Amino acid sequence: KLGFEGYPELREALRADVVRASEPAERVRKRLGQMENDILGQLVSSEAQALLDLPRHVTQGQLEAAAELLIGAGRVYLFGRGHSTALVDLVDRRLRRSGFDTRPLPYEGRDLAEHLLTLREDDVVLAFAFHRTPPGLLPLLEHAARVGAATLVVSDLVGPLLRPQPTLLLAAPRGEEAEFQTLSVPMALLNAL
Repeated sequence: KLGFEGYPELREALRADVVRASEPAERVRKRLGQMENDILGQLVSSEAQALLDLPRHVTQGQLEAAAELLIGAGRVYLFGRGHSTALVDLVDRRLRRSGFDTRPLPYEGRDLAEHLLTLREDDVVLAFAFHRTPPGLLPLLEHAARVGAATLVVSDLVGPLLRPQPTLLLAAPRGEEAEFQTLSVPMALLNAL
């Protein structure tokens, strides 16, 4: 009756709501409160643990499938909001240096829709979604599906909740849900790609 396919999907939606409700400053305070005097050491330790857990969430096969999507792309449209814009800048530079035709999408609303008019069937949309679904992502995924373009989303726990689901989802936790999280895990995925 609530629109979920099962209990795991409901649990993930509730978990996402809790994370959404926590302000970034609160997450930073919580993490710093647990670090005591060795902030750098404990930060490195928690980041290392998240990175070591990454292969349990994203397989080599998924990584190869993502690489094949990108290699076969006519153009690669790049979408991210908030902290994810740093990842958009990084992957834009790396893909362009490798000869890819990239199209960053720093737009919202009608401007985003206008820049998607040229999206074609042989294109790929590479998007980032962390903590919550960024504004504009769901209409972007829907439009890509309509035109037959592939979609690749790099995400954390919010990824499995996206509707419509992307063509390929690379989702892995970036540390403890209610704490401040860096971009080490998605950056490692991009480096691997």
